[in-house]
Amino acid sequence: MLNTTVQPPVDARGRMTMRVYTVDRDGTITQDRGTVTVAISEKKPPLPTSDSYPPCRCPLHRAEQAVSR
Repeated sequence: MLNTTVQPPVDARGRMTMRVYTVDRDGTITQDRGTVTVAISEKKPPLPTSDSYPPCRCPLHRAEQAVSR
């Protein structure tokens, strides 16, 4: 397995570090890309908070066909 770290720029104010890997349907790691660090500088605005996953469409959570329990 690889364990590489990308060094953030010196002028970065914040950063996010995450482990990146691919798993198969049994949960076994098939590809390990190591640790990735993403630096945030003052020059880039933050992402808008409106970016989110769409609402759940399963039968239990669909608004138009909600399942009552």
